[in-house]
Amino acid sequence: MQPSLAGIITETEIAIAPTEQQPFPKTLKEQLSAIRDLFRTQSGEWTAAQVTAHFKGANRKQKVILDCLESLEDLGILLSHAENGMTFWHLAEVGSDR
Repeated sequence: MQPSLAGIITETEIAIAPTEQQPFPKTLKEQLSAIRDLFRTQSGEWTAAQVTAHFKGANRKQKVILDCLESLEDLGILLSHAENGMTFWHLAEVGSDR
């Protein structure tokens, strides 16, 4: 089942959004790098909605961001888990047992 991006962003999700959003890159390679770098520089778990909120003008790119998250997971860079009907991603760590 594909994770849904529909719904309301919670206060926790809003709190993670930076005060100054970064522009969302145009090319796939830059998009993957930007999302990877976000996880490398910000600790914790992120939902697709939180990642989307990080980038300026990315609301119309939710599907692209979800595809990037899944691609980074396929490459072993990110790991995901579902909790309470939501999917959370975090940076994969060497020796992680999640």
